[in-house]
Amino acid sequence: MSNPSELAPVPAAALQAFKAKSDEIIRAVVAQSMEHTDQVAAHGDQAERLLVAGMRYTTLGLQTAIFLRNTTLLDLQLTWAADRLRHDGVLPEHILTSLEIYAEVVERLLPAEQAQAINQYVRWMIDRQRELVRPAS
Repeated sequence: MSNPSELAPVPAAALQAFKAKSDEIIRAVVAQSMEHTDQVAAHGDQAERLLVAGMRYTTLGLQTAIFLRNTTLLDLQLTWAADRLRHDGVLPEHILTSLEIYAEVVERLLPAEQAQAINQYVRWMIDRQRELVRPAS
C-alpha cells in the first residue's frame, strides 16, 4: 500500500470535476456492480439501493480525503466496512470489486489527467482493501 504522504496533491480543477461527475460516477459504478449477480444476490430487491448508499459514502470519503490530502478517513471506512458489512452479506472481496469498478468508471468519465489525480486515492483504497482481503498470516 502506498504511503499517504506519497500521494500527489490533486489540482482543484480535478477535484471540482470529480464532484461535478460524482452522481454520474455513482450511477455507472452501481450499474456495473449490479452485473455481478453473485455479489448482490443476498440483498434481493434492495441491492441497488444499498449499492447507491455505499457508493455515496465512498465518494464523500474520497472527496474529503482528497481535499485534506489524508487517507485516514478512507482507512477507517474500509476497516469498518470489512468488519461490519460482512454481517450483511458483503464480503471484503465484493468491496474490492466495487472499488476496481470505481477506478474504471473514473477513468472513463473524467479527462485522463484528472482521472489519474483522483484515482491515486482510489488505487490507495484498492491496495488497502487487498490487505484486508488477505490478512497477514
